[in-house]
Amino acid sequence: MQNVFDVYKQIATSNGLNEREQTLNELKDSYEDYLSHTLTASKFTIGLNVYDVSIQDVNDQNNKNLRDDKFMICSISTPIVVGDIGIWDKYNEHYIVVSDEKKTVESNKRFKIYPCNYLLKWVDIKGKSDRESYCVVEDATMYTDGIKEETIIKYQDQMIKIVIPSSVEINKFKEDDRLFVDGKFYVVTSVNRLTKGITRLTAVSTLKSEYDNEELGIADYFRIDRNITPEPTPLTKNIIISGKTSLYTKQSSTYQATVVDDLGNTLSDIVVWNVTGNASLVSFDGNSVSVKAGDVAFEKFTVSASLDSGGILISKDFVVDVRRL
Repeated sequence: MQNVFDVYKQIATSNGLNEREQTLNELKDSYEDYLSHTLTASKFTIGLNVYDVSIQDVNDQNNKNLRDDKFMICSISTPIVVGDIGIWDKYNEHYIVVSDEKKTVESNKRFKIYPCNYLLKWVDIKGKSDRESYCVVEDATMYTDGIKEETIIKYQDQMIKIVIPSSVEINKFKEDDRLFVDGKFYVVTSVNRLTKGITRLTAVSTLKSEYDNEELGIADYFRIDRNITPEPTPLTKNIIISGKTSLYTKQSSTYQATVVDDLGNTLSDIVVWNVTGNASLVSFDGNSVSVKAGDVAFEKFTVSASLDSGGILISKDFVVDVRRL
């Protein structure tokens, strides 16, 4: 049985162990309340995961490139990072996350997102022609230096800039690679990987070659010798956990694990579940687990799923906030 002092201490620290922590948790809670009623509340889908976010317009003075850029705000526990491509439910259109705000007070996350306007396709060095990714393509023949006035590049070729998520395959892009974009062929003149999560390509127009497949929209399609047997490479397995990113105290919820390979194929592997922190594991059935949040508000817990893949341990953590009821 708890004594009076223990009860008082529990009440006094229910919103944080100290004044700073209490203030931060109040700000987080305030954002969650804001998200529940704001007119800018939206869903942002990345793969199999759907996240609650607020998507806001960018001031025209800060958006001189005429793109329909947006700001996206989400909970501090939402696992969105620069380079992610998601679908904004309001218009069912793809957007790429291009930057995040380094906040002095981490009560929520704030990103800038660009609307994707092209699905880029290419052939990798092993002859695989199913490589593709949504991206942003801009006409850079006329561009601004970002200071005062627009400058026209004086050469005959058309120049474009491409913003695309970084990946194992995209990171193999190099100068002189050829691409097909919107009915024209281009050659890459520069590759910029300074921003973690995204790659920026600059390319200039070029003539069609005998190796291009205009019908499929893939440059250098016939240049690869498809009779060469690619070196066998083991498929990498990944775990995707879906479920609520926040629960009320003593609330129960179910979390689902999906095992996929690096080609996006769903596998039948069964994971091992573990729950740490302010929650308890109620039950599990294969790749589904039921978890109950603890009775302490503003304490996180972690749902973990792991599996053994040929002697290599693969694991995924999913962090959940516990809110005050």
